Amino acid sequence: MLKRSLFCAVVTLVPFAGSVVFAAAPASHVAGSMTVNGKKTDFRYVTAVTDSSMFFPDKRKDLVLVFSDVSVASSDVDASRLTRRWADGTLSALLLRIQPWDRQVISGNLWAGNLAKKGKQISGNGMANFLPSKFDSQSVEGRITQKKYGDDSVSLSVDVTFSAPISGGSLDFANPELASVSSTETKLTGERLPAGGGAPGAGYLAFVKALHAGGAAAIGKYLPAPMRGSSEEMKAVLPMLRDMAPKDSKITGGVSNGSQAELEMTSASGKGIVKMTHEKDGWKFNGVRPM
Repeated sequence: MLKRSLFCAVVTLVPFAGSVVFAAAPASHVAGSMTVNGKKTDFRYVTAVTDSSMFFPDKRKDLVLVFSDVSVASSDVDASRLTRRWADGTLSALLLRIQPWDRQVISGNLWAGNLAKKGKQISGNGMANFLPSKFDSQSVEGRITQKKYGDDSVSLSVDVTFSAPISGGSLDFANPELASVSSTETKLTGERLPAGGGAPGAGYLAFVKALHAGGAAAIGKYLPAPMRGSSEEMKAVLPMLRDMAPKDSKITGGVSNGSQAELEMTSASGKGIVKMTHEKDGWKFNGVRPM
């Protein structure tokens, strides 16, 4: 879930004719709209905040953009709060999560007013394209586009230009090298696992099946206790988990010491090392890192 962030505006003191002038933070600007199932919504507000990275939560931050028809404070950029406002009929919005180092939109949430009565909130990846013209730790500006996203029940198109100050902390734009990521972690030692991953692999594939076939309630039993959250929190992290555990995952091997396992996973989107933890009722998904 997106965490609360406390934003204090920073002012710069500039000497001018013997007095002090306060340089205001840059104002946000947005022009454009989204169309969902033929219903157009003009965006009037854009909010930009940082949040713990989806894939490097202890070391990095992602940029989170919210485009909306009503004002959204930086401290209210939270999936459960935005869902409640949408369900009450007071908000239409598009949220996009962006990795600073590669400018990629890695997940998104859609709250369309015309889908509120059906209770159809959309989340997933590939929701839009981010085309920045300026992007640093203080501000971002550019264009968001999408010709068509969705399926037979939902169709989304977006075209918007914007600029906004960023609140919530600094961003790291250096590309995290896979070698440096893996080198910070001690490799697990233990018994080699066969293709399929044995019992830990079966636990992971059961998690993948439940993750892509069901909703938030279906996956709790496949996660270790510290990773389980409320119903709203689990709904908010579904896009992230689906990105981390692709539907076409295959386990080619791995290693296990009985309480922990590291599985070698491959899919159409790439390779990774899946971490599994054993609890009393079976093997639980505990994250993934690049291979």
